[in-house]
Amino acid sequence: FRMGKIDQAIDQLKKVLKIDETFGIGIICTLYALKEDYSEALRWEDKILNLMKSPSLNFAAIWWRSYQHYWTGQINKSFDTLEKMLGKPGQTEVIWIARADWLRGWIYYDRGKYEQSQKYFNSFFNYNYLHMYDSTFLTAMKYFYFGITDLEMGKINSVRNYLDKMKSIPYRIHPDFTNNINSYYDLLYSKVLIKEDSLNKAEEILSARPSVKLPSWSFHSWGMTFLFIDPLVQDGLAQIYIKKGELDKAIGVYQKLTSNNFEIRGFHLIHPKYHYRLAKLYELKGWNEKAIFEYKKFLRIYKDADKDLPEYIDAKSRLANLTSG
Repeated sequence: FRMGKIDQAIDQLKKVLKIDETFGIGIICTLYALKEDYSEALRWEDKILNLMKSPSLNFAAIWWRSYQHYWTGQINKSFDTLEKMLGKPGQTEVIWIARADWLRGWIYYDRGKYEQSQKYFNSFFNYNYLHMYDSTFLTAMKYFYFGITDLEMGKINSVRNYLDKMKSIPYRIHPDFTNNINSYYDLLYSKVLIKEDSLNKAEEILSARPSVKLPSWSFHSWGMTFLFIDPLVQDGLAQIYIKKGELDKAIGVYQKLTSNNFEIRGFHLIHPKYHYRLAKLYELKGWNEKAIFEYKKFLRIYKDADKDLPEYIDAKSRLANLTSG
């Protein structure tokens, strides 16, 4: 897996499943998602629900299903799936209520309801403070989450205060966690600079930003996994190049973000919106065949998306125009 050999990793896990039908089945779902094969990921999630007797593992499967609905533009379905999981008083484990709050925080963030977003993020972090994981790392990430939401509400001074707090945290933790705090600090700082039109400085920060690392000892740890599946669109460098009129450089960024080579893109899910934004740039350059390919890929992932999503509507319209003549 860490060598980027996803197909081989899946084959090995399937061999193990012939011996133990439950071992590693959840990892297979994630690996298929890394390949952008979300239909196959859902099929394996169904297997988890059919096989697993443990309530915790069933909640895990339902949560991942809800996340995947959200990731593929099925926002209403994602909410409905979460409600089914949470609508069992006394049965739903607290840890999954917290993780549901994390996901609801992101959904409200995407909808522009930032105070609601902060409410659910706060609930998620409060649970983790009480039950697990290094509070230093969690505190830094809470500052980041509240920073990005305050930024969208125009509270620049508040965001700078969070940046100061992130910078002042004593790093007495695993070096990979320190690396990731620095990475998210740079990301938040660059977002402030972009808002203030300090594009050259923002470009400098993002160009040197360290990649988020997934420590080998914590592949199964939610403390790191929620970075690995972070749904925040992280295309700031591309947006800078677009503002500066450097479209070829912006295209290069999106090509890296959508690459099948994990050494190039890192071990992160490919955000579907990257395909949509890359397609628009190809269209601007007059590279219609490439634009059509990316629009089709985006719409294939968003095939069951809520029909009122702006990106879905625009992509369908643009693809129709490109293929009509």
